[in-house]
Amino acid sequence: MSEHVHRVQTSEKKNISHYLGDQIQNEIISIISDAIKKNILEMLHSSKYYSIILDTTPDISHTEKLTIVIRFVYHNKSRNVAEIREHFLGFQNVTDTTDVSLFEFIINHLKLVNINISDLRGQSYDNGANMRGRHNGLQQKILEINSRASFVPCAARSLNLVVNDADKISFETVNFF
Repeated sequence: MSEHVHRVQTSEKKNISHYLGDQIQNEIISIISDAIKKNILEMLHSSKYYSIILDTTPDISHTEKLTIVIRFVYHNKSRNVAEIREHFLGFQNVTDTTDVSLFEFIINHLKLVNINISDLRGQSYDNGANMRGRHNGLQQKILEINSRASFVPCAARSLNLVVNDADKISFETVNFF
């Protein structure tokens, strides 16, 4: 690699292909990412049933990002064992975090990556009303089109809320946390 870099730096031809620019690095990362996602989706399709875990958070530029994770049981044929697999599918920019907007986004994204919503068996989100609402939340909207997609609130988020409330109860808990 050092020989290649040296040859590029000392070459008189400035338009030679050297594959060291920031654009080619981003392209290589994108190609690898697509190959990994393709592999994950092939495992998911062979497993059929899956769950989704979603969360939204703003990034450093205050752009709202939706984190998409899928979880499924995969039959590893080479080892003849069932494996619980959980895979991060990526961050997606979202402009609106209302239940309706998130519902439309998820439905469209699942279609885009060829995942059948009728095979969804579990959904997990934080405890925000837009996500967990029984009458208007994302979980309810998904249940309306797939009654088998059970909702389980995020336990880590629930515990975090308990700890945040508990640390305000007394001087001892404030010191403890």
